[in-house]
Amino acid sequence: MGVIRNERVSWPGDPDPPVVYAALAQAPAASVKIVVRTAVAAATVMPAIREAVRGVDPNLPLADVATMEQVRARTFAGTSRPAGLIGVFAAIAVLLTAIGLYGVLAQAVTQRRREIGIRMALGAASSDVLRQVLWSALRLITAGLGLGLLGAFALTRVMKSLLFEVSPLDPVAFTAACVSMAVVGLLAGFVPASRAAKIDPVVMLRDEG
Repeated sequence: MGVIRNERVSWPGDPDPPVVYAALAQAPAASVKIVVRTAVAAATVMPAIREAVRGVDPNLPLADVATMEQVRARTFAGTSRPAGLIGVFAAIAVLLTAIGLYGVLAQAVTQRRREIGIRMALGAASSDVLRQVLWSALRLITAGLGLGLLGAFALTRVMKSLLFEVSPLDPVAFTAACVSMAVVGLLAGFVPASRAAKIDPVVMLRDEG
C-alpha cells in the first residue's frame, strides 16, 4: 500500500494535508518509509527488520533509519531555534526591566531622602518606609504588566506560528510570566526600599541643614 500526499510543505501545527491510500504498484515511489512499533530498544529489533526487508527483496536498500524521537527532533528543529532565540531576548528583557526599576526607585529614594527623614523623625517606622517604597514598585510593575499583556495579545498571530500544541493565549503561561515578572520587580525594588528604611533621620537632617 502506498500513500499519495499533497506535496505542499506543512509545518508543525498546520492541519494535516490531504492523503490518498493506493497500491504501491499503482503509485510507485522512489522511496518507501516503513514504520515499526516496538516495546524494546530500536537497536535490538534492527537486525530483524533488515532481515525482513531482505526477505522481501535482497536488492532493497535500508537507509535513513531513525527513531520517532529523532524524527520529531528533526521536524521541530526549525521551530525550536526561533523559540530559543525568543527565550534569550526574554531573559535580556527581564534583566533590563530589573535594572531599570532599580534605577528609578533608587533615584526616587535619593530625591525623597529629606521627606523620608522627616517622616521617620515624626514617628514613621522603618517598616512603613519599606512598605511605601515597595508599594511604589508594585504600581510600576502593574503598569508594566498591563502594557506587556496588551502587547502579547496583539502579537498572538505571530506567536501562533511558533507554537505547537500550545495556545498563544495559554493562561498558565501568562500567569507564570506575570508572577515571575512581579517577583523580579519586587526583588529589584527591595534594595532601594531597604536602603530607604535604614535612613537615620538625625544624620540626614543634620546633613541637609
